[in-house]
Amino acid sequence: MKGGHAMSEKPMSEMDPEVWLHYLLIAGGDVQVRQELIERISQNSGVSPENVEQILHALTQVLMNQTRQN
Repeated sequence: MKGGHAMSEKPMSEMDPEVWLHYLLIAGGDVQVRQELIERISQNSGVSPENVEQILHALTQVLMNQTRQN
């Protein structure tokens, strides 16, 4: 995809779970940054902020389990 974001071109199976986990843990540690992240994802996706928060929590758990297995 020309002109697209590089991360969107890479299949999820090839993304580094440690990088994503690191980012989510950093964002989760700062209440203001986490709230801004949740609001932005909610606005861009149409998913409620409450559901975005649940999704981010689940994603963090999955990534933690994947990095433990490696």
